Amino acid sequence: GGGGVQSRELASLLHAWAAMEVTHGDVEGARKLLSRAVEADASQAWLWRAFGSLEASHGDEWLARHYFARAVNADPKEGDTWVEWSRLEEAMGNYERARFYAKRGMELNAMTTMSRHRLDPKRPLSRRWFRD
Repeated sequence: GGGGVQSRELASLLHAWAAMEVTHGDVEGARKLLSRAVEADASQAWLWRAFGSLEASHGDEWLARHYFARAVNADPKEGDTWVEWSRLEEAMGNYERARFYAKRGMELNAMTTMSRHRLDPKRPLSRRWFRD
């Protein structure tokens, strides 16, 4: 699977359904739905992150680590994935790795925020005098 609009929409629908299943206590059903979602579109980091989060809180920490790695491979500049992965590493007692991942995630999130607001990271207080 990979990348078309219909694939993304299907993956998003399956993700929402999986989240509902988790709230109703059907973790196994959620796993199956997330598997189908990543089959539909494996390019979406947020899907892999959701799978990692599910395993981190309801299952296998080592599998969660694998899914977070897949999320990072799908989008290495997605800061939220790094931050969430850092929480898993901290819970597993890997404090140095957790600090590294948290720092990386916060840096990426700050860069994303700056670019979203069209700030120049070298001159964050400068103003743009024209509009696009």
